[in-house]
Amino acid sequence: MDLKTIQKYRERLLAQQQQIERRIFRIESDLYDMESERDIERTDHVQEEAANDTMMALDERSRGLIEEIQAALRRIEDGTFGDCEICGEPINPARLEALPIARRCVRCQEEAEHAAKLSPEAGASDMRRS
Repeated sequence: MDLKTIQKYRERLLAQQQQIERRIFRIESDLYDMESERDIERTDHVQEEAANDTMMALDERSRGLIEEIQAALRRIEDGTFGDCEICGEPINPARLEALPIARRCVRCQEEAEHAAKLSPEAGASDMRRS
């Protein structure tokens, strides 16, 4: 992969990271506001809890994405970005364009997902590392 393409991905990943960090800040701010308002009597406690659970899940997912972006940026620095971490073959440029955090080629990712279906505990961590 040429330097210009690598730089394009680096800039794109950094922009995504900044966007997600802003989202995390907003979510955490909203969670803090919800905690502050808990003292106020509400008629629908279940709805408030559901909203809180949703916000926390979004925050957790956002943090996971930040970790994936940082891993992709490390691969850029290491010179392994764009190579499948399983077979070592180049990841299809269309896949990287759609998912710049991809760690695996389509074939290896499909195999990991298939293995996860057969063994949910073993595949759960593999599925997060696409």
